[in-house]
Amino acid sequence: MIRGEVKGIRVDHEKVRRAVAAAAVEPVRKCGLLVERAAKTAMRRGGAFGRIGARGGYIRTASAPGTPPHVQKGALRASIQTAMTAQRHAVVGPTEKYGAVHEFGTRTHPQRAFMRPALRRTQRRFASQFKRLRLQGR
Repeated sequence: MIRGEVKGIRVDHEKVRRAVAAAAVEPVRKCGLLVERAAKTAMRRGGAFGRIGARGGYIRTASAPGTPPHVQKGALRASIQTAMTAQRHAVVGPTEKYGAVHEFGTRTHPQRAFMRPALRRTQRRFASQFKRLRLQGR
């Protein structure tokens, strides 16, 4: 076993913590954008046209339970956004209220998750976003 001792090096731990936090903002944002893109691409254009509705328009068939929801008009897919918090966390999700109904389901509406599967599909790519982390000596 080799033992060694280093003397004369002082580490300002708070300065290191601030430098890492500042450098990690962009990779965290990029990870959020990866999840956003995966969730949006998982939603396919609505299924085959079903029957004609009461007002004369075609009614599209719903996606199968357990699969991402079909896009009817595009409002849910367009509402998926990535935002950064003051604590430098990326928050990704839909702003449409019925996004939670699709994601988690209800007693009468089957679950059609699209955000959690998008996170699972992309999280193995997160480490590559941090490999090129540039720390600035200050």
